[in-house]
Amino acid sequence: MSFTSNISISYAKSIYELAVENKNILSWKEMMQNISYFFTKKIVQKYIYSSVFLFKELIDFFSETYFLTKYQKNFMKILYKNGHLYIFPNIYYYFEKYYINDISHIQSGTVYSTYSLKEIHIKDLEKIINKKLGISIKLINKINQKIIGGIFIQIGNKIIDISTKYKLKCLYTNLLK
Repeated sequence: MSFTSNISISYAKSIYELAVENKNILSWKEMMQNISYFFTKKIVQKYIYSSVFLFKELIDFFSETYFLTKYQKNFMKILYKNGHLYIFPNIYYYFEKYYINDISHIQSGTVYSTYSLKEIHIKDLEKIINKKLGISIKLINKINQKIIGGIFIQIGNKIIDISTKYKLKCLYTNLLK
């Protein structure tokens, strides 16, 4: 998974959780869809990357056109401050995935591994988890070199740790007994 995808997923997940907490998912979805469409226009892309880009004007335009909430304005400011406005369409894409998963009662989770897993292996893990835990799940693979080997799966507050790092830690603990 690319750096841009990882950042987009992080933003989308945070925004989706905020939208759920504040019970305004559809407001966020509509705002993100409109602004995402706006950002796909070539003329807008040229303007954003130009040296004359004035963020305040853009926020004012969005506020007037899409009636942004204070959270939505802050989100746009964070994207601008971190230089991530250009990934807005990607953030919307992942936000939409969270929304679809939520309304279809499919939970999302992350499988961490030391290298990128093939899609067939991710699907196998999803089937095993579905069978063992009785939940429908969609896993996203993220790279984490710190686990040494194996995998580490996080689904909400549930953790399945079958990493080499965890096994070594257990061995070390048992040797000290």
